[in-house]
Amino acid sequence: MINKNVLKIIIIMLLLIIINVIASSNQIVNAASYSSDINGIDESKYPGYKDKINELKKIYPNIQVFYTGLDWNTVIENERVHSRNLVPKEYGEEWRCEICGDKTYDSGWYCASDSAVAYLMDPRVYLTNTGIFQFQKLDTSVRNFKYRCN
Repeated sequence: MINKNVLKIIIIMLLLIIINVIASSNQIVNAASYSSDINGIDESKYPGYKDKINELKKIYPNIQVFYTGLDWNTVIENERVHSRNLVPKEYGEEWRCEICGDKTYDSGWYCASDSAVAYLMDPRVYLTNTGIFQFQKLDTSVRNFKYRCN
């Protein structure tokens, strides 16, 4: 049988671990935010974003950008796990993973190349008056449109 003092210490340690996990997860959530001010976008890090968002603001003046605070290279690296992202067999060889080649998954899908993942993850591809809606926060209307951006 476990000594009562040892049991108390274990419970206190578990509570401290839980509190630490909750506190650190709140910091991550607080790092992300919405803003209608795009002047703070660093053009050296995010070339072309401001121009595309300004064009969209002409159509949707209340658009807000969601800053995730995530590092682009880390996001791409995490998405590049082999067979996690697939492209249809109809796509050209440049879309296929250089390592997996012609290995197929799920009836003819190929593992996506690094450049295919980076291209499809790049929000600028979708910053059009119709493509933007795939990023719309579902509890908002077009008038109060919110856009997610890394």
